[in-house]
Amino acid sequence: MKIIESKKETSTGNLYHYCPINNLKINKTDCTICTYHRATDENQASYKIHCGATGTAELIEPDPAKAYDTHKKLKGLALCESGDHIWIEPKLDGVRAIVHCTPNGVFITTRRRDKTGSYSQIQNNVPHLRGHSFLEELGKSGYTILDGEVIVPVVNEQTLPLTMGVVGSKPERAIALQQETGMWLSLNIFDILFLDGQDIRQNQFYLRRSILETKIPNDIPHIRLVDGYVELDSRKRKQAYHEALDNGLEGIIIKDRQAAYGASHAWLKVKEKITLDAIVTGFEAGSVGGKYQDTIGAFNVAVRTPTGALEEIAKVSPGDDLTRAEMYAKLNGLTEQQILDLGIVVEMEAQRWTTGENPRLRHPRIVRYRPDRSEPNTVDLSQYK
Repeated sequence: MKIIESKKETSTGNLYHYCPINNLKINKTDCTICTYHRATDENQASYKIHCGATGTAELIEPDPAKAYDTHKKLKGLALCESGDHIWIEPKLDGVRAIVHCTPNGVFITTRRRDKTGSYSQIQNNVPHLRGHSFLEELGKSGYTILDGEVIVPVVNEQTLPLTMGVVGSKPERAIALQQETGMWLSLNIFDILFLDGQDIRQNQFYLRRSILETKIPNDIPHIRLVDGYVELDSRKRKQAYHEALDNGLEGIIIKDRQAAYGASHAWLKVKEKITLDAIVTGFEAGSVGGKYQDTIGAFNVAVRTPTGALEEIAKVSPGDDLTRAEMYAKLNGLTEQQILDLGIVVEMEAQRWTTGENPRLRHPRIVRYRPDRSEPNTVDLSQYK
């Protein structure tokens, strides 16, 4: 058992200590949600943490494998014509997670690097995964690294925002969000890099997949093996892509079964892009307490219907901070009609149309502003309703 004494920040007077697991500076509140926390002795001037961690975890930090959107002059749906990529998986709309199952505990990193250059850790945001018995047992037999995605257990337009809300918050808030909604992030595993301390990244994908199928039980809470299968017919791979969209997913990932982990173009992401011109009809301020609460959070943008009416199709970020500030200075205080009269047209790019009563662009972004245009595209939205 370790006894860790608090320190005081000179500038603020706040108390803190260093976690022996990841050597990060934390406070006593964040510490109490850790599985290794045993007790806290405190008085007005300091505190002591009783920590059950057996040692410091030095994490191996392999770069996560990348999925490409072009291959041998193929792109979009045409990627399904590649004869090498015959393994199909759904493309999930969550946050990439590399799971380190170590003798010192379970650690989960994202693709984002912190100010020290290490991949950011999020295991304290998901204590049900950090303390999951299955992951802990994997670590006891030797350092094992899994590749996957954490995601809320719903499939709709709020999947990514809800997931990002948990991942991007401080641990206390992340836990509260999951408690409030009853939706604890699930871990969807699709690859394995290390097993029992052995680096198996050079093994062919189908061998690594076989290990996962042997290791991961069915029906364990919050953890699942991502579905996948072999399809030799390129037409059926294209059909699988459209079925994925119909089910509310981003698309599909197709993989080369013979490739090592991280090999160039071993994974391809299949998704189509929509481009069109839309007109800015207004804006919304950023979230209260957020970086953009006193400026533009998102534009409201619309297209013309065949009858000439304007119909909103997306809320989209106006761009970088400089553009955001310039547009706020230009639009603040104007009515919606005055903003519309300015004729601000933006060239949009998006993944697809949602279907339903009010079709909208999925994952929209502004490619560029179009000062040469004053009218948006005309789009027959009835085909998506």
